[in-house]
Amino acid sequence: MDLKLGMTANDVLFLKGQPYKKEPERWVYRLSDSSSRAWDAILIILFDKGKVDGIVAQPSSDSYTWRYSVNKISYGDSLKDITKKFGEGYTMSQSVDGLSRIYNFPKHQVLFELEQNKVKSLGIFEGKGLQYINEISTATKKAALPA
Repeated sequence: MDLKLGMTANDVLFLKGQPYKKEPERWVYRLSDSSSRAWDAILIILFDKGKVDGIVAQPSSDSYTWRYSVNKISYGDSLKDITKKFGEGYTMSQSVDGLSRIYNFPKHQVLFELEQNKVKSLGIFEGKGLQYINEISTATKKAALPA
């Protein structure tokens, strides 16, 4: 991935082009294999004061061959796999329906969203981490993913 934390919005625009969806603090890109018209994954870029402070990737379905990983943790890995790699120092945000959770590891600046104890999206961030807009646990920052 050619994006980095701290980049300006103009740098992102130059590298990635116009986003599929553009909000003041969140841009969404659809990533696709050039051989098909379907989109394979979404990339969510989060901004704070005009600079990238979070990047989250999520495949469109289980059938997608996942290309992204964070320190060898990838789509489908469990919380046990993650804590074996990053330890127990995390904050957690749970969706209102209780079906998914975002685990933030501030020391490592990485996050993983899990559903049925399997990674369904992953990313990097600056600060305390991400949370669902409507959540059960304590607040940590701002939402990257829909609840």
